[in-house]
Amino acid sequence: MLLVPAGVPYVLHTQRGRPWRTAWALLEPARWRGFPSSPVLQRAEAFAALGPLLTLMHQERFGDDALSAGLRRSLSEAFVARLRRAVALGGSDSSDATAALRALFDEVEAQPALDWRTETLCARLGCSRSHLHRLCVQAYGCGPSEQVARIRLRQAEYWLVATELPLKVIAERLGYANPYHFSAAFKRHEGRAPALFRAALSPPTRPASR
Repeated sequence: MLLVPAGVPYVLHTQRGRPWRTAWALLEPARWRGFPSSPVLQRAEAFAALGPLLTLMHQERFGDDALSAGLRRSLSEAFVARLRRAVALGGSDSSDATAALRALFDEVEAQPALDWRTETLCARLGCSRSHLHRLCVQAYGCGPSEQVARIRLRQAEYWLVATELPLKVIAERLGYANPYHFSAAFKRHEGRAPALFRAALSPPTRPASR
């Protein structure tokens, strides 16, 4: 895996008879925050998940419906998060903190309705707000509150598409105080209200959730 910041010249040479299989991912400038400012070449198992993510993004590249757009966004966020984790794990002194942060946000994803304020996250990791913010920017490209919101709203997209759960129930399951707070957050994230997002997809059938 080779990471090269924009404007940095480089040359690749392959061994005779051993060509590389290549895949390119060009990140927007904001996505590079927290990455090393010089080229990085690493070989580690942590990068194994990036290939399937690129394949899935490639398969969705021509979709012009709302579901494909949502999948591309979620896949790209997952790709950058995995890339940040892989780079962090390649270092010597940040792997433990990164692993702990990953485990914490895995818990957020498993139980999104819990109280995941920044103070709670800091207490769970045993670190200051500033340190938590630095870890999150390095791993996810955003602060801790925004990462919690991303996890909740990705889950909301799934429930809106795959179930007929009322908005009130979805809001409760995601930890929002009421459906109005949920709708406002979803509209900021998606650009339209959850009811319109669900209506635009209009699948022939959606299994009811029990």
